[in-house]
Amino acid sequence: RDGSLDLVICFGPNFHRNHADLKSRTLLEDDLVCVFDKRATPLEHLNLQAYVERRHVFPTPWTSTTNMVDGWLAQQGQRRQIVARANSYSAALKMIASTDFILTLPRRIQQLLATDAAFNHCEAPDGLPGFSLDMQWRQNLDQDDANRWLREQVIQACTEQEIA
Repeated sequence: RDGSLDLVICFGPNFHRNHADLKSRTLLEDDLVCVFDKRATPLEHLNLQAYVERRHVFPTPWTSTTNMVDGWLAQQGQRRQIVARANSYSAALKMIASTDFILTLPRRIQQLLATDAAFNHCEAPDGLPGFSLDMQWRQNLDQDDANRWLREQVIQACTEQEIA
């Protein structure tokens, strides 16, 4: 907001306060699914209690100890048992192989990385919200040619990857 950034890509909806001086565009929307090793106990759907009773691998490239899943669980008065942390989705998938651990990840990532040969998946507990990936910029840059070009490039890249 201080003008030092031309464009921000962030999670939404409602992860950040709305500001009248910022414009926004949603680049993609996704929901979360639970992935587990194909040899583990089959699951069709996890209710909240079964979800928190399972052991979880936490994928994050950041140093945060929680994410939106944990925030939602806290609102439900629940916590999940995180037994391992990985710095990528690929690493997290390797960590759940040959275990009964589960991994909660975006459906798009599950479809790309969690092959049917090695993994099964099921729907997340009812009520676990999805998310969006949003692009934000200062309103006074809305008509700026360079900023408009940058936004168009981001949208085009997302469209070419079939994510927007």
